[in-house]
Amino acid sequence: MVSTPARDTTPDAARDPDGRPYADGFRPATLDWDGWTCADCIVCATGRQCADCRACTNFALPYPPHWVQAWTEGHPERGIEAFGGPGGMSAGRALVDDSGDWVLIEFNRDAAATARAAGHWVVEADIRTLDPRHPVLRHVRHFHGSPPCQTLSGAGRRSGWSTGEIAELQSVMWQASEAFGFLEVDDLCSLYGGPHSHVGDVLDGMEDHPDADGVGDLCHGGHLPPTMTPDEFREWAASTVSDDRTALMAEMLIWPMCLIQIGAPLVSITMEQSANILKQSPALAEAIQSEITSVEGFGWAWCSWQIADAADYGAATHRVRAWMVATRYAEPRYAEHVDGDQAARQMWAHVLKRTGRLPDWTPELNRRIDPYQGRPAPPCRRSPSRPPWTCPRTGGPTPGASAASTPPPANRRAAEASRSPLSDRASPHPGTPSSSAPPTSPRARAPTPSPPPTSAPWSASPGTSSGCTSRPARTPGACGTSRR
Repeated sequence: MVSTPARDTTPDAARDPDGRPYADGFRPATLDWDGWTCADCIVCATGRQCADCRACTNFALPYPPHWVQAWTEGHPERGIEAFGGPGGMSAGRALVDDSGDWVLIEFNRDAAATARAAGHWVVEADIRTLDPRHPVLRHVRHFHGSPPCQTLSGAGRRSGWSTGEIAELQSVMWQASEAFGFLEVDDLCSLYGGPHSHVGDVLDGMEDHPDADGVGDLCHGGHLPPTMTPDEFREWAASTVSDDRTALMAEMLIWPMCLIQIGAPLVSITMEQSANILKQSPALAEAIQSEITSVEGFGWAWCSWQIADAADYGAATHRVRAWMVATRYAEPRYAEHVDGDQAARQMWAHVLKRTGRLPDWTPELNRRIDPYQGRPAPPCRRSPSRPPWTCPRTGGPTPGASAASTPPPANRRAAEASRSPLSDRASPHPGTPSSSAPPTSPRARAPTPSPPPTSAPWSASPGTSSGCTSRPARTPGACGTSRR
């Protein structure tokens, strides 16, 4: 894989797809690939599988050999999972839809070995060493990422909470659409030596150009060509933060944008991250959402952020995480529209209490996904941090509980103290007092879930939604175009 530099001073000028030469040595940051595919393979032409073909296997590395072939209707949809870990997310995904063809990217050797032992195809590598413009990725339809959360976690040094660092990284991520060829401008003529800037103004020193006061053959709008390679953008993002792990959040834009740049029919982007990306560093979440939904970015139909606790959905432990779901053409299934202002006041109540106002940059919270996917909520479970008289989903009384069994607010603490820690557990034998029952595993007591739906929650359904346009107007050329 060879990346072409953004600038080139060689005599041979680069040309656009229509054959017009770029001026001033400008060269789009595109992948240098000769177009070879499995269709050109003389071994596969004999009917052999790509896995048995050395040419296809070597070309596809580090991805599955069969990804050299074009995806066709009826075959499993392909997906990339960045920061795949030991495969837990993939295992959860399989409970909802096990028909996908996914590749996990994981740097940790032990985690990669665990995922590989579970049957997943794992690329064991630092994601920053991979080029998302690899030709075999041209048929990827889904992208998921679970970036490292150490710098956002409250148990660490919290460098991901730094207002200054996050503001700098946010500014860089706002330029992703320009860097990777998704920014539409009014005039592209300056790329070919014309007199106008990207917004149509006459450039300094070009006042005497014949087309300065008119419209020449090259004076037309369109999308700027890519101006940065993935490695250059990664270096730029890393330069703004003190811990490289925070900069890995940029991969959530680098990969989707580069995949679409090479023609991949990407239809969904999902992410799981520490809840503190919303609670403490919402500017990062805003940058990703705005690049995905803004007319200056992807312009996708949907991008939602929400926080969920695994214990609320039948898990035996609390795991509070932030979730992002983005879909390209329509609202996802189980989409819900909520009061965004109320959701914002609840999300950042701690900021309101301290400063009297909401954070300056926040993602829109007026939409969410129903994690139950239409299934009934599991029964309430007792835990030290969750009172037994409330239901996780509704906040009301536990379903089936009588008014007499619900302690009044003033007596709740005393009622909790007097309650046996085993009193709510079923007796292992008929007639045996429940207080003498041995402790049982929370998993053994968990309710049997209803059958999962047959397709993933991010599958598209009819409907559209407007995107976020809350960021300031972009100044084209901020990340290295040929603007003079």
